[in-house]
Amino acid sequence: MAAGNWPKPFKDNSQKVYGFTVYFQKSRTKPGHVDQLVAIEALANTIHYEEQRIDKEKRHCIIGTSGKYPGKYIRVIVLDDYMTIHNAFFDRGFRNKIEEKK
Repeated sequence: MAAGNWPKPFKDNSQKVYGFTVYFQKSRTKPGHVDQLVAIEALANTIHYEEQRIDKEKRHCIIGTSGKYPGKYIRVIVLDDYMTIHNAFFDRGFRNKIEEKK
């Protein structure tokens, strides 16, 4: 977890305008992917953060929750600006990671 270098905390009260990549907009019909509002809500309810590199671009992986899907974790991939959402989908393996730490 690399929360120490988190440049823009999502839990503040300021209004943010999020952008979405073309990939995000095209992948909403795939099973297991979530819509724009659920992705933004998951960012607001961040519970875990890890940095990762995908496809030569620096992207960041955030895991959060949504009131629309209680008990499920949502993995949101954002670009380096932390304001452009590249992908969002249910993370079925994150619950196992939490249970292993207990």
